Amino acid sequence: MKPFASRWQYAAIIAAFLLLTITLTTPTHASGEHGHDDHSDEHGHEAAALGPHGGRLLTQGDVSVELLLTGHGGSPGYRAWVQRDGTPVVAPDITLTAALQRLDGEPQLVAFAREEQSWQSTDVVAEPHSFDITLTLSMGEADYEWNFSTYEGRVHIAAETAAQAGVESAIAGPGPIAQTLTVYGKTVLDPTRISHLRAQFPGVIVRLNATVGETVTAGQVLAEIESSDSLRRYQLQSPMAGVVVARDGNPGELAQQQALLTIANQELLWVEFLIFPGQAQDVAVGQSVRVFNENSTAQSHIQYVLPDTDGQPFLRARAPLDNTDRQWAPGLMLTGSVGIATTQVPLRVQHAAIQQIDGQDVVFIQSGDAYEARPVTVGLSDTRYTEIISGISPGARYVSNNSYLIKADIGKSGAAHNH
Repeated sequence: MKPFASRWQYAAIIAAFLLLTITLTTPTHASGEHGHDDHSDEHGHEAAALGPHGGRLLTQGDVSVELLLTGHGGSPGYRAWVQRDGTPVVAPDITLTAALQRLDGEPQLVAFAREEQSWQSTDVVAEPHSFDITLTLSMGEADYEWNFSTYEGRVHIAAETAAQAGVESAIAGPGPIAQTLTVYGKTVLDPTRISHLRAQFPGVIVRLNATVGETVTAGQVLAEIESSDSLRRYQLQSPMAGVVVARDGNPGELAQQQALLTIANQELLWVEFLIFPGQAQDVAVGQSVRVFNENSTAQSHIQYVLPDTDGQPFLRARAPLDNTDRQWAPGLMLTGSVGIATTQVPLRVQHAAIQQIDGQDVVFIQSGDAYEARPVTVGLSDTRYTEIISGISPGARYVSNNSYLIKADIGKSGAAHNH
């Protein structure tokens, strides 16, 4: 039988499936000159006409506007040149505005001010530069309008296809970020749940009914002893339910003061963490701790913080571990994530939503069947959530699960950022 595909092979298959069904965004134009941005040009569409300054050239009749995205003044914005019959026009009665409609949110209205032979936008056009644009020119008594689109990092995926691939979304909003401290330790038996079964009176072991590893119940007869003094036989019963972890005796041997059987109830274990001097000030009784290894995880709290009994320069923090389902064993090496502080942040997303494109952290927002990469600045993070300082707004719908599939589609389709 052939082995199952690995997780990464499965992800590659899903990504290829998405790519086959992907439909890159095709903008709808209202009126005027139609065109696509440079990103769209890479996908086989007719390239937009360019003006002498390298910007998009928009024409109606004998009037044209060349529009170029620049980093003027250290902040991104638009510069425009207006011409009539190929001659620059710098008349004072010219009014130029651009309305930018992003995938989500309200339109951004961009105004222009004249600078010698051109017009410069007075508003910053922030990343991502992915929007539908309506450019309006008023010159004298004539009005002109152009509608076009410039997209980056955007793809369309049918809802059914996204659902089949396990792509899920959530709403970005406020919430707590738990700051944690990582500690290491191991499981130990609860000393209050260990019983040593001894003979009441010295004598010969007649029967010893349990062996190491056997599970016994409370009241179960485990041994029969013949007293050396009275020669009468008496029985020893298990004082608790548990597992026999040690045996020291066999029938025919003499039972004196030794523990014939040691029984341990493992339904409750303790995790004993080593707390080093640099960590001691952050660890206290009552703190929550997530206990885990590569196979299992559990939630507990620190119940005791004790000095080391061997005089070592570290503390021992002990946390109870419910083991009624027997998923843990004594002596296991475990990791603990101690909750040392909780910070309420105004905006957070699930940690799995964060991807990187060209070294930049991004979150993929969703609107209908459209997905778009948004560069973000991240802050605090825990095992589940990451704080978002800038890049998206509260209430934005973002891809919370399998976001790497959206990244794969954007990369394969060539729709990534190209400035």
